[in-house]
Amino acid sequence: MDNHYRRKGKHSNGSVKSILIGVVLGLTVVAAGSLIALYSWKERYYSTHFVEGTIVNDINVSNMTIEQLNQQIRTYQLTVTERTSDGQSTEEIITGNEIDLNLSSTDELKRILDSQKKGKWISLKGKTYTIKDFVDYDEKYWKECMGYLKCFKEDFVSSPTDAYISEYNTEIHGYEIIPETYGNELDKDKAVAMLSEAVRTLNPRVDFTKTDLYKLPNVYSTDEKLTTLTKNLNHFVNVTITYRFGANEEVVNGDLINNWITVQDDLSIKLDTTKVEEYVATLRKRYDTIFRKRTFMTTYGKEV
Repeated sequence: MDNHYRRKGKHSNGSVKSILIGVVLGLTVVAAGSLIALYSWKERYYSTHFVEGTIVNDINVSNMTIEQLNQQIRTYQLTVTERTSDGQSTEEIITGNEIDLNLSSTDELKRILDSQKKGKWISLKGKTYTIKDFVDYDEKYWKECMGYLKCFKEDFVSSPTDAYISEYNTEIHGYEIIPETYGNELDKDKAVAMLSEAVRTLNPRVDFTKTDLYKLPNVYSTDEKLTTLTKNLNHFVNVTITYRFGANEEVVNGDLINNWITVQDDLSIKLDTTKVEEYVATLRKRYDTIFRKRTFMTTYGKEV
């Protein structure tokens, strides 16, 4: 009886072990299959998606496809800050869609994806890549956008003006320097080149107000020749002479003298003697008595 039970017990323990081994083997097969399936899925995934941490031309393309990257590029916007004629600023926006912005080529991107295959994605850490001529746009649409920008329109642009000497001012009885103005006229060729470079590098902003692309005056109010000439002109007109003709007075001052002086090419000041003579002639006509009839009282009391 005891032997019978012992034999039965041994047989029972063996069955349990067999079952356990089978379960373990089954789980191992399932796990291995899952790992293989996961590996296969990841292999396919990273053949079209960039690994985590991949940077292309300053764009984080982690887990993106080339098409997704291209779609993101089309959402690009360039904000352009411009100077107004009164020295303030304004902004305009150029969008990727307006200029048909796209990846110029996918060859380099495909090579990056190829470098992730055959399990290399397992240990591969995201790298940073710089691709030359990364994006491109339609030249026709680009030129249209340049035409739309206010900073290139005649009714928006004000050219700089040089400082200059005013006409004689009767209120101040002299001359003054009218300061230069800066306006807001850009060097168009350089400005367009800067905008183009910003788009090609996907720079989101161009601030023309912080550049040296605006045209400048040639002569400033601090110009030594200008200030010296103004001083000399005022020296000429800062004169008052009163001529008395009996009860009458004739005053010669800047209001009159300014018509007698001219500035020469070498910036010297010349007095126009012909105009002075013309002025004296007017006085002669007004006050000379020769050859004119006049009435006076004789010594013997008779008016003749």
